[in-house]
Amino acid sequence: MSVYRYWFKIIRQFGVFHYSEGTPILCLSTIIFAFHLQSVALVSTGTVTFVVDENSPVGTEVGRIIVDEKHHNSSNTSVVNELSFTLQDTSYFDFDELRSHCLVVRGLLDRDADRQLCAENGWPEICSWSGVIFVSDGRLLALRVIIRDVNDNTPSWSTKQKDGMAVLQTTVSENCPLGTTVDLPLATDPDFGGNSIVRYEMVTHDIDGGTPPFDVLSVNTSNGVTYRLVVNGLLDREQMPTYILTVAAIDGGGNKGLARLTVNVADENDNYPQFVHLKNGTVRLHDDRGFVIYIDEDLPVGNRLPRCPVAVDEDDGEFGRLTYSFSISTGDIVKRDFRIDEHTGEIFVRSKLDYDTGGLIQYEFLVVAQDHGSPPLLASARVTVNIQDKNDNPPTITVTSVQQTTDRNNSHGKSNLSLLENSLAGNLIATLTVQDLDSGKNGIFICKLGETNQLQLTYLRSMGKMKILQLISTQPVDRETRPELRVTLRCSDQGMPSQVSTELLVVKIIDVNDNPPRFTNQHYSFQTSEGNTAEQVIGSITAYDADFGLNAQITYFIEWPQTQEANPFVVNSNGELSARLPLDRESQPEGYHFTVIAHDSGSPQLSSYAKVEVALIDVNDCAPNFTHNVYHFSIEEELPVTTNSTYIIGHVRATDCDIGSNAQVNYYLDPLSALFKVSNEGYVYTTSSFNREKQEVFILKLSAVDSAQDPQQRLSSTAEIHVTVTDINDNGPVFVRPPFENGTNEILLSVHEKPESLVTRVEATDEDDGQNGFIRYLLVGEKRTFNLHSDNGELILLRMLSVEDLGDYTLTVLAVDNGEKPKTATAQIEVRIADIPPKETSQSIEGGETTRLSPNVPEKKANELIILCIILITIFISSILIGIIFVVSKGGFSALLFKHKVIHQDYRQTHSPKEQCSSKDVNLTQTFEQDLQTCYPQETTRNGYFKTGTHPFIQCDEEIQYGVQYNQQYSDQCIREWPIPQHGNTSAHRPGYFGEFAMEENELAQLQHPFILKTGTYFENFHVPDQNYYQEKLYDLCNKVSTSTEDYCGLLKTPVYPLTMTGVSTSEAKAKQILTAQSSMLMSSPYRT
Repeated sequence: MSVYRYWFKIIRQFGVFHYSEGTPILCLSTIIFAFHLQSVALVSTGTVTFVVDENSPVGTEVGRIIVDEKHHNSSNTSVVNELSFTLQDTSYFDFDELRSHCLVVRGLLDRDADRQLCAENGWPEICSWSGVIFVSDGRLLALRVIIRDVNDNTPSWSTKQKDGMAVLQTTVSENCPLGTTVDLPLATDPDFGGNSIVRYEMVTHDIDGGTPPFDVLSVNTSNGVTYRLVVNGLLDREQMPTYILTVAAIDGGGNKGLARLTVNVADENDNYPQFVHLKNGTVRLHDDRGFVIYIDEDLPVGNRLPRCPVAVDEDDGEFGRLTYSFSISTGDIVKRDFRIDEHTGEIFVRSKLDYDTGGLIQYEFLVVAQDHGSPPLLASARVTVNIQDKNDNPPTITVTSVQQTTDRNNSHGKSNLSLLENSLAGNLIATLTVQDLDSGKNGIFICKLGETNQLQLTYLRSMGKMKILQLISTQPVDRETRPELRVTLRCSDQGMPSQVSTELLVVKIIDVNDNPPRFTNQHYSFQTSEGNTAEQVIGSITAYDADFGLNAQITYFIEWPQTQEANPFVVNSNGELSARLPLDRESQPEGYHFTVIAHDSGSPQLSSYAKVEVALIDVNDCAPNFTHNVYHFSIEEELPVTTNSTYIIGHVRATDCDIGSNAQVNYYLDPLSALFKVSNEGYVYTTSSFNREKQEVFILKLSAVDSAQDPQQRLSSTAEIHVTVTDINDNGPVFVRPPFENGTNEILLSVHEKPESLVTRVEATDEDDGQNGFIRYLLVGEKRTFNLHSDNGELILLRMLSVEDLGDYTLTVLAVDNGEKPKTATAQIEVRIADIPPKETSQSIEGGETTRLSPNVPEKKANELIILCIILITIFISSILIGIIFVVSKGGFSALLFKHKVIHQDYRQTHSPKEQCSSKDVNLTQTFEQDLQTCYPQETTRNGYFKTGTHPFIQCDEEIQYGVQYNQQYSDQCIREWPIPQHGNTSAHRPGYFGEFAMEENELAQLQHPFILKTGTYFENFHVPDQNYYQEKLYDLCNKVSTSTEDYCGLLKTPVYPLTMTGVSTSEAKAKQILTAQSSMLMSSPYRT
C-alpha cells in the first residue's frame, strides 16, 4: 500500500498521470479516470503525464496520445485520426516523424546529473519535465514526463584508490571511552531513494583471530544515510597501533562499493574542544542539537554567513589551538557551495546559490574543531543552512512557432515565427510559455505586447508557475509591402523591485507566389560577330520578381521556333545570353529570332515572355570557292596573231559566302603563266599563238583572293586551268616500219606459207592528234597476191604460192591521215619469195615477220636445223605426257576433278551426298554430269541433271568465280581451273551462300594456291591489267572447242577475281600466266563437251 500512496501523492500534485513499468500502465485523465494496461493517453483537454526510465535509448516510445472523439469538434472520423502533434522545441523528447501521435525519446535522459531535465520543484524525490503539445486542430495539451530513476550507479568514494579500493584514514585516542563515534568519509551514489546508498557495514570481522574493537553505525539523516566508526572495545596503542579494516557502502539494488579504512590509535590528550553554543563541554557521542542559519539565495559568492559555530579548548599551547573543517562525512554539494576558514571557523559562500531551479533549499552538515594535541582531540557541531527565496529571477519567455505553413526560405525550421502572406485575421502564429521560478509575489507576472495593429496576445491557460499565451494575427498582411512584423513582448513580475523580461518577436511573412516575373524590356536586340568563342556572353536579359525566395528565383528558358535550325543559345540564371558553340553567319544570314521565357520556382509556377533578336556581324571566315578544282579549256593551234588580237579561252568563277568586301573576289594567274591573263570578271584570255606539236597542254595556277579591308585577313583559294591546244592537220604520216628490224625494207617469205598468213606489218606515225593523226594504210599493186589491212597495217598472203612465184616483189604502201585535207606518206617493201620452211617452224620475232636467212648459210643446213628442233620438241612433249599418265594412275587428280556440289544452301541442308562417294568414284573420262550421277544419285536424274530440272552450272551465281588451284602431288605443278566460291572453300567459312565445295577433308588438304603452299587460302577483288581482253579471248576459245548446247562458256563472262596472296603484288605477267593456264586446261578438260 505504501507504493500506491506514493503514486497517489504524485497524482494529487500533477493531475493526469500515465505510468508504465514494462507492460502495466497506470493512466488517469480528466475525462477518463481508470487503470489501463497500455501506454496510451486518451485525452481531450488538460495535462498528459508519462513516465519513462532514465537512460532510455533514443527512439524509445514514451507514450501515445489519442484524442477522445466525443470531445472533438468534428464529426468526421477521418479528420480525428489525421490529427498531428507537435512538441515545443526540446532536446529531450519529440513526436515520431512517421507516427505523429507517438512521443519518443530524442536525447540522453540522465536524471542523476542533468539539472535542466529535472528543473521542477521536488527534485531529487521527483524528476519531471514539462512542455506544451500543439495539436493540429489548434488545441494545446500540457505535457509532463516523469523520469524514473534507474539503479545505474554503484556507491564509490572520491578518495585515492589502491588495488581497486578507496583508501580512508582516521585517528582515535587509546583512552577514548567505549561508544565513542568518529565521522568517516561518505561514499556517493548519484541514484535516488532506494537506488542510492541505504547502509554501510563492516566487511572485516576479525583481526589476527580476534574481533576488531570497532563497528560501523549507519545513521539516516535529511541529507541521506551517513555512518560513523564506533569504538566498542579497549584500545592499546603499544599492542596494536594501527587497524586496517574494510567497509562497504551498499545501495538498494545490492550494488556494493568497498574502501580500505586505516584506524590509527593515538596517545591520550586531556581536553576536548567544545562549541560554545552547546551545553556539554565534552563531545563523546555526536550531539544532534543544531546550529541553524538563514541566508538569502542571492547572497553573493565570497560573503561570510551571518552566524557561525565557535569552539574553545581549555588546554594551553598547541593542545589548545583549534583548526576548523567540514566533517569528513560532509557531502560534496556542501563543499561545492561553501568553504570554512580553518582558523576562525567562519563559513563563506563558495558558489552561486539558487532556491528556484532545482538547487538545495537547505544544507545540513557537521563542522569539526580539532586541537593540535597528540593525539589531537576534536568536537563537531551540526550546522543547518536554510536558503530563503529572493526575487532574483525575471520571467522566462519561450516562443514556439505553431504556423503550419513551412517557410521554405528558412533552413532553421521552428526557430523563426512566420505568417503566411494574405492569411485571414485570427491566424495562430505562436504559442508563448512564460514562467517565473521565484515564489510568492516574486513569481507572479504580467505580459503585454508593444504597439501593433497586426498582432494580438491572448491568454490560454496556466500550468503551475507557467502561463500559456497565444500570438494571433488581426488582419491579412501583404509581404511585398511589409516582409516582416516586429513587436516587443514585455513580462514583469510583482517583486520588489520588479524583474522584467523582454522578447523581440519577429514574424516573417511567408511569401505566396502571387507575382509573375517581369522583363525589363519586351524585345531585346543583340549583335555579335560570327565565330564567337563558346560561352561568350552576347547580352543580358533581365527579369525581376516581386516575390521572395524560391518564388522569386527565376529560371530562363528558350522557346525555339521550329523553322530555324537547332538552338545554339543558352541563358544562365543571371539572364546572360551566350552561345554553346561558334555561330556561322553564312548558315544563318538572317540572324536568330526566338522567345525567352522566365519561370519562377513557386507553386503554382508563374512565367512571362520576351522576344530576342540576335544579328550576326560578318567575319571574313570564308575563302573564295572555285566552281571547279580544274578548268579545262582549249585553243586552236596556229591562230594568227596581231597586236590587237585577244582570244578569250574560257571563264572561271569563284564564290565567297561572306558579304560586302569580304565576298568581293579578284583573280590572279601564276606569274610563270605569262602567255595567259585573267580579268577580274574571271575571263581567261591570251594574245599568243601556239603550236600543239611543241606543247599540247598548258597547266596554269589560278588564285582567287577576297577583298577584306585588312590585307592580313584576306583569304584565298587556288585552282588549275588546263589549256589544251587543239590540233590542225599540219603534219603528215611518217613510216617507222619499214625499215624493219634487220635495218632494210626486205622481207623473206616461204613459198610454202598458207593463205591468210601474216607476211609483215607496216607502221607509220603522225604527230597530229585525233582524226588528223589517225592513219589508214593502202597497198598499191599486187593485190592478187597480197592484201594490206587498212587499220593495223598487216600484210596478208591471199593465195597459195607455187614455184612459179619464186622471186622478188616490190610493194608500194601508202599511209594516209584522216584530216579534212589528208596528208600521205609512201614506202616500198621488197618481198623475196623463197623455197624455205614456213614460219611455223622458223624462228619468229614479235610482229610475225620471218627471219631472213643469211645468204651464206646453205639451204640444206637450215632444213637439218629445223628437223632437229622438231625432234627435240617431240621428245619433251612425250616426257610430259608419260608423267601425267603416271600421276593420274595414282589418283593425284582425284581431289581436283570433282566434288563440286553447286546447289542452294537450303537444298544442301536437306540432302547429303552418297556416303561411299570418294575420289575413286571420279572417272577422268566421263563428263561432269556423269560424275554428279555417280556421287549424288538421289539428287540427279539419269542424264546428270538435278531433279529440279536445272543444270548444275546454271545453279552457279555471281558468288561462283573462276580461279586456279594447285595439286601438290603433281610434280609438274599443274594448274587447273575450277569453279570456286568467292568466300572460301566450305560453308564453315561463310554459312548461307549458294555455292560451295563438297569435298572430303583429305581432298581439301591437298588443295593449295599456286603461290601459297599448304594454306588453301583464297583471295579476291584483285584487279588484273587488261582483264577484259584476256577474258574475251578465253570466251572465244571456249566457244570453238565446246559442242554442248548449254552456255558453259557464258560463265567465263562473269567478273573474274584472280587469286593472289597477302602482301604479294601479282604482276600483269603472272595474271596472264593464270589465264593462259585456264585456257590450256579448258582445251584438255574432260568436261568440255
